[in-house]
Amino acid sequence: MNKRRYLLFCIFTLLLISTNLKNDKYYMNYQLPSLNSNNATEVSNKRITIEGDGTNERDAISVPHFNLPKGEYRIMIQYKTDTDANFVRIDGQGIKNDLSISEELDSSSKKKEFYLHLDEDTYWMNINIHFCGEGEFVLKKLVIESTQITNTDTIVWLIIIACILTYIGKLAFYNPSKESQKKLVIFLSLLTITIFASYPLFNNYLLGGHDISFHLSRIEGIKNALLNGQFPIRVHPSTQFNYGYAAPIFYPEVFLFIPAILRIFGVSLTGSIQIFIIMIHFVTAWVMYFSVYKLSKVRSVGIVSSMIYTLASYHLCDVYVRFALGEALAMAFLPLLIYGVYELFWGDDRKWPYVVIGTSCIMQSHVLTTLLSAAFVGLVAMLGIKKVLEKNRLLAAVKAAVLIVLLNLWYLVPFVSMMKEDTKVSTLSRIIEDKTINVMQLFQGNGMLEIGLPIFIGVAAFIYCLVMKKIEDKKQESLVVSLLALGILSAFITTNLFPWKILVDIPIIGDRTRMIQFPWRLLAFATVFLSIVAAYGLYYFVKAAEVRRVMMITTFAMLVLFASLYLKNNYLSNEIYCYKGEISSNTGTGSGEYFYNGTISNELIERGETVEASSEKVDLSNFQRIKGKIYLDFVNSTQEEQYIEVPLMYYPFYSVKMNHVTNLQYERGENNVLRIIIPSEAKGSIIIKSTEKSTWMIADLISLLTIAGCVVSLARKQHKIKEKGKNELIE
Repeated sequence: MNKRRYLLFCIFTLLLISTNLKNDKYYMNYQLPSLNSNNATEVSNKRITIEGDGTNERDAISVPHFNLPKGEYRIMIQYKTDTDANFVRIDGQGIKNDLSISEELDSSSKKKEFYLHLDEDTYWMNINIHFCGEGEFVLKKLVIESTQITNTDTIVWLIIIACILTYIGKLAFYNPSKESQKKLVIFLSLLTITIFASYPLFNNYLLGGHDISFHLSRIEGIKNALLNGQFPIRVHPSTQFNYGYAAPIFYPEVFLFIPAILRIFGVSLTGSIQIFIIMIHFVTAWVMYFSVYKLSKVRSVGIVSSMIYTLASYHLCDVYVRFALGEALAMAFLPLLIYGVYELFWGDDRKWPYVVIGTSCIMQSHVLTTLLSAAFVGLVAMLGIKKVLEKNRLLAAVKAAVLIVLLNLWYLVPFVSMMKEDTKVSTLSRIIEDKTINVMQLFQGNGMLEIGLPIFIGVAAFIYCLVMKKIEDKKQESLVVSLLALGILSAFITTNLFPWKILVDIPIIGDRTRMIQFPWRLLAFATVFLSIVAAYGLYYFVKAAEVRRVMMITTFAMLVLFASLYLKNNYLSNEIYCYKGEISSNTGTGSGEYFYNGTISNELIERGETVEASSEKVDLSNFQRIKGKIYLDFVNSTQEEQYIEVPLMYYPFYSVKMNHVTNLQYERGENNVLRIIIPSEAKGSIIIKSTEKSTWMIADLISLLTIAGCVVSLARKQHKIKEKGKNELIE
């Protein structure tokens, strides 16, 4: 393909995508069998028929609960009935007001069309068709759609695809060289892997996953906090019906700013998370390729390891089945940490920054994976203690450790501070020994907890080459054998053969061990170690270059087949969680780990936007929320201190001021809401907002200065490289 044809192809592709602009709105044409029907005489794709004898009045047809953002919507019901007593009722719950409207479905019409105005995000919406109990009612069609374009999904996809096509064109046609052609092949390979790993996302809805509600709530929480002008974000102000949730302190979320910012720019919640997961797949594929290529110095080993890892069962499980975005993100950077540790202890110790980058990215993805990574690095360091104690390597390791702490101090200080509080996560205890798996599950288990047959085929190939002494490079052999040992150890730890019960009974160690919660989390490590081993195994098993190309294609086809079967059996049959244009419930708090002990989250919803005082002689007025802050006027006519409880969860980092000057004391109130102590015979205005503690601000500043220092150092290094290149050209 020449430049002109490629340009025409790009223009045609972008024009084709742009035709979807008109569909960037909420549109739901319900499949009738998906609706809930009560004693229907007929349910088919064309109609739902309800018949009565005068004694069975009831809610006959209902729509599964859904959530809609504020806006204008058109509802159309196509039906047939011979009575005038049937009606449709729409209910929903908002933060300020609940929704409840009804419309008659009279017999003189075959279609009912009306408009719904939502002036706030509305949750747990339901549509019920009430049957009067007499005659016949036939539902033929039910449609809900927004009256105007509501999102920018297509525009963002146009930008993304235009960037991809531009990069491909640059490599293919602008100053083409052998190196450019290699980069093009690598990029297209990684892009292909990403597309196949992402195929469940190419639709207008999200299927349900274990933690989907929690992570979507986090994204919405970040979006709303940014819109309120809150930064750094320590609490999600909109979560749990505006009571707030301090998830950002406990659960790192730097990378979730990507979908949150997409939401701010108008991308639907479904679209933003789809784009983000596709990015996770691409980063996973690229980081694995880069790391293994650097280890092996062979591009094909890097590509094959990228295929195996990105399409591995446990990786797909994390992304789709469990919807564990934090752990999936951490898995993307584990290969970089492996490469960095290898260079630090056995290779070029000047490459220690890779350890910093890998560890920091893992830390900003998932805390438990960070702790497990630290354990593995510690184990490797002990086994290679002679190398570690070499002066240059020890100094490099110290520099890496210090820089990791400084870069992440802005997160670590609040995290450690809040872990001392009486929150549920700080006292969380699980019977970890009961969460192990059987050995056979590693090969093909219950669909969730497995490493997968393709990886073991590659591992078997490596063991064969090892036994038959087909590996000439002994340094590489030693590396891969070490990875094999770590992979087997990781897999063994997840099983019921490992003495977990003995380990958790050991003082101090037992408490730390229980923090893992589920031993099968280590399947992430087994998967990354053994994926690299499998790639090496297939490389050593096939010698001829031409046969290796066939092997790569065959391997990819096999991986796609196994991945498709895995997703078909364990994910694609899940219920739809939300469609494009819908929003997620803002009550996604997981198990409520980041609430204080004793909090009953459901009672917060029932409590609503209520402000309560300890005495009837305390007058309260003008309560309002503006940009994440609470404003409230009060008059305390008593001669004693009183308290006010506001609809906000207690956390020890709020600023509560009276008349913009006086700091008021506050404490945990009933159900752990914020209780404010007000002086006797006082009146004034109260302002409540989230703030940074002084120690947190110092940590923020240190991390910011460290990042600035790294940027300046990198810029200077790049400048020196350019100057050196110029001098060499002159000479």
